[in-house]
Amino acid sequence: MKGSEILLTAPQPRGVFLEGTMAANIAPFPGTAMQIAANTAFIGGEPVHTVYAPSADGDPRLCMILLPDVFQGQLFSTAYPSQATPVNRSRCYCPLAGEYMNVCVAPGAGTGSANAHFIGDRLIPSHAAVTVGGTTSTPGVFINTSTSSVRAWFQSMEHYDAPVDGLGWLFTQYQG
Repeated sequence: MKGSEILLTAPQPRGVFLEGTMAANIAPFPGTAMQIAANTAFIGGEPVHTVYAPSADGDPRLCMILLPDVFQGQLFSTAYPSQATPVNRSRCYCPLAGEYMNVCVAPGAGTGSANAHFIGDRLIPSHAAVTVGGTTSTPGVFINTSTSSVRAWFQSMEHYDAPVDGLGWLFTQYQG
């Protein structure tokens, strides 16, 4: 992770900021891939955001990355609180090619290089929860892909050993 923010392109990001309402019964961390909740009515004229969960890893969707809840003074490492009804505001960012972001990565699956991200690794959002060492992530956290037929969203810009007991954040560049 570089710095302490999710969005690193400064001083003027070139992408699009989106606001909406967080879907009910989810508690995603900033840096998670999000999508607009299907078949859900807008609230206050804005869409309901939910974690990225299409039918398969890498299934194309708008690249929306959840930003920290700065209106409540939260940091990148604080999950949005889960609510029984969609009431929390959510802020997302859609990057343009070349922009730098810290994204939330799934827990490591092993030891040594088995749980490592290397410079140049290609990352896609997971379509399902990832459970490793007793830690279960929400869908939408990022995982490595070696499949050339899948369009990677981000490329790792650092070497990082993902913890096996929790989520981590990885310095990346959006591939567009």
